[in-house]
Order: sequence, then C-alpha cells, then structure tokens
Amino acid sequence: MDVNPNLLDAINKPYLGVLGMIIKQMNKENNVWHSNKGNHLDIITRLDIKQPTLEKHLRTLKEKKILLHRRTDGRGVYTVNSQMLRYNG
Repeated sequence: MDVNPNLLDAINKPYLGVLGMIIKQMNKENNVWHSNKGNHLDIITRLDIKQPTLEKHLRTLKEKKILLHRRTDGRGVYTVNSQMLRYNG
C-alpha cells in the first residue's frame, strides 16, 4: 500500500482538528462552509481553543489551499478543497 507522504506529515498537525470540525459543519453537497460567529464558537468550545488559535489554524488551512475562499458568494464563505476529501483506499 502506498501512503501519501503529505498525509503522514499532516497527521499530527494541530490545524487538522479545526479541519475536522469544518468538515462536520460544511454543506456536504457542495463542500461550502460559512465562517461565522456561530461556527467559530462551536469550534472553539468543542476543541477547547482560544479565538487567536482558531484564527491561526484557519489562516494555515487557507495558506495550504485546503480552505478556498468563494469570492462570488461574499465574505466568509469557503469551500473545502475537494482534492483533500478524496479517499483512494
């Protein structure tokens, strides 16, 4: 079995907990996630992190092109990169 080295590198990354919460919150039909106070508060509460930590992890997800801004839908609307959600098992 071949394992993507990027996956192995990412396993212990702290931003993956935030990504997991985003995946739970997103619309499963189109992978859209709304970055709003309610969703932020839910993530902060469930992961027991502070707002600056959440912002740092969101910034990392954007920089790694895992969380993509949907400019046509306005501010705070993102898509989870579908390439990241594919499983080739």
